[in-house]
Amino acid sequence: MYGEHPGADERPPLVIRVVASWQPRRGWFVLALTWAAVIALPIAAVNANLIVGLWPAAILATLGLLLAWSLAGGRSSGPAAAALLTLAGLVADLVIGVRVLRFAPLAGQLWRWVGWVAGERALSAPEITYFREQGEALAVFGRRVAWWVGGLLTGQGAPDNLVVIALACMLAWALAAWGGWWVARRSQPFPALLPTGILLAQQAYWAEEVRWSLLWFLAAFTMLLVMARLAWLMEGWERDGVDYSPEMRWDFLAVGAALTCLVVVLAPTVPFLTSRELSQAFWRRFEAPYRRLEESVARSFAVTQPARSLIPSAGVAAGGMPRSHLLG
Repeated sequence: MYGEHPGADERPPLVIRVVASWQPRRGWFVLALTWAAVIALPIAAVNANLIVGLWPAAILATLGLLLAWSLAGGRSSGPAAAALLTLAGLVADLVIGVRVLRFAPLAGQLWRWVGWVAGERALSAPEITYFREQGEALAVFGRRVAWWVGGLLTGQGAPDNLVVIALACMLAWALAAWGGWWVARRSQPFPALLPTGILLAQQAYWAEEVRWSLLWFLAAFTMLLVMARLAWLMEGWERDGVDYSPEMRWDFLAVGAALTCLVVVLAPTVPFLTSRELSQAFWRRFEAPYRRLEESVARSFAVTQPARSLIPSAGVAAGGMPRSHLLG
């Protein structure tokens, strides 16, 4: 009809409308950079293949990041968000990480019961045994956790791969949630990703195959330092009604890309700049207690291949040369 604009009744697809309705705090790019940084640790653990079955850690890290990001964008306080994230992490770990908590059997039993109610009820009602069976499964897993912790504390060791997977998945959830909260709520990538970076560097030392994950993390972290700062500034300007040019995003992006390239290129040279004298002085004091701790903890982990020790293989005796430190 005349007077109507063509295409006025057309609406964008549902997927586009849903994505547009949920705009994450700090923006999609900052969220993607944070995810790329926190996912580097579980991906490195899977690629290292020291412990079989760690792939669910990547899923839990992603879910923990998204939940923490959503809570940080609301009015939840820090303690309340921590309690909710801990509870959700435990449930997700039991369901996805070790699959001890399962809801499919409950759905099947309820479906049979509904069928019995809708039928003629010629037979006796089907028994709902899910809760008893699930309680027994959780109790068995709890005993396995207690045995593993007892072996770890006594030093005798009680290796249990399922318990180790559960702890690794919970750690991945916690680190991702911590990073997501700090970036989304306070826009501070350094305290957000420092724990992940430390553990990732340790993982890269244990297994040389995952050093690419460390470079991946450094690239995402460097870019995030720039873009999270820009997102925080833009949010403050919009809140205070300050006029600014959106084109400055491209300037920040160019600076961040240049810094990222510089960090990735220079990062492999850092081990060559370490001090041999400082390393020797440290291990002269701490080699004996650390070796006892390392041997005690190793009994509780059934790894597929031996991990490299932090202690130089040549030792730090007087007149000795810690060759592993120089080469590593």
